[in-house]
Amino acid sequence: MPKEHKLAYFNIGRGFPKELMDGHWCYILKTVGCKSVIVPCTSIKDDNINSTYEFDIEVKMNNKRVKSRLQLSDIRTVDNQRLDIRKRLCTVLTDERLIKEKVRNFLCI
Repeated sequence: MPKEHKLAYFNIGRGFPKELMDGHWCYILKTVGCKSVIVPCTSIKDDNINSTYEFDIEVKMNNKRVKSRLQLSDIRTVDNQRLDIRKRLCTVLTDERLIKEKVRNFLCI
């Protein structure tokens, strides 16, 4: 089952043109019963980052340290049945407090 402060691969479903959709690595912000609050991630293609709603984290994936970009504008809740169990959970190396502070500031809570 998904665990908080891990990266997991979810099929986040179909969306509108500006929304992330289909399968994505997602940061698990919170587990709530049979659902998880997730922040979808994208690969980092260049150094251009919109710090208003993007945040780069470091992750251990396949025994390699890699960076991934959190898309805070796509935070959502998904049913845990959307988890792709064929892919292993990844360890997030970035401090959990730092990520939660960034999310808090983004949501203004």
